[in-house]
Amino acid sequence: CHQHKNEHGLPFMDTYREWKESPYAALGVECQDCHMKPDYEIVYGSFVNGDAEKFWTPAEYRDVSTVKRHDFPGGTEELVKDAAALAIEAVADNGQLTVRVTVRNVNAGHHLPSGITIRNMLMTVTPVTENGDTLRYTGNQRVPEYGGIGDPLEGNFAGLPGKGFALIFGDDKGNTHVMDWQAERIIEDTRIKAREQDISAYTFALPSTARQVDIHTELIYRRAFKPLADIKKWILKDMVVATDKTVVKPRKRMDAPSASKELSLQDRIWSLFD
Repeated sequence: CHQHKNEHGLPFMDTYREWKESPYAALGVECQDCHMKPDYEIVYGSFVNGDAEKFWTPAEYRDVSTVKRHDFPGGTEELVKDAAALAIEAVADNGQLTVRVTVRNVNAGHHLPSGITIRNMLMTVTPVTENGDTLRYTGNQRVPEYGGIGDPLEGNFAGLPGKGFALIFGDDKGNTHVMDWQAERIIEDTRIKAREQDISAYTFALPSTARQVDIHTELIYRRAFKPLADIKKWILKDMVVATDKTVVKPRKRMDAPSASKELSLQDRIWSLFD
């Protein structure tokens, strides 16, 4: 299940192995625990669009907590939300703002993202002064082309300060972003393994007049690369995985992940095993 290779031997769906080699497998946390949760709204003979949405289960004969949902959702807002956590560290001094962002896979039992290889996540970093001015970026780490080229207001984030997380395939002719069945080599794999983290750094020109900078980060999940979705005319909603904000003042250091970044009880328990 969720473990397939193409004719060239490349694993274009590797989710089972990712889980098997993760701390979750050792802890006995299985795929079904997240993707087949019990449905506590079970009623007798309920159907939606002709398909059995609920299970006909006499409660006196079977505990409803043992009746699992069988649509096996993946890449939904429910599962994606809070799958990862963001934390910001920032220093503003000598005309420069330096930002370090940590993205941690806290609640997914496999790589983030996983599944079919057009899945991707994008993280953006936006520092804004107290006057509402966005600082000029002087670094090299940018959202890759699969974030979409064009107007950011239309969801095109390529070139912005940030990073992409995806498995990128290529072929022996030099083509990139080829489909799973065409893939002959892995060009890049920036996905985050279960219980692991990614750290990236960014620098911005800091005006001498700036008294305060608000640094906003956002991590979004997309079911397909933006250029591909545009070609196919797919209407796909960006799903927010995590956000964070830190306020920093020149010549002062503030390492302050937002209060909203408190990890779940489940995550805190599992952290004891890290």
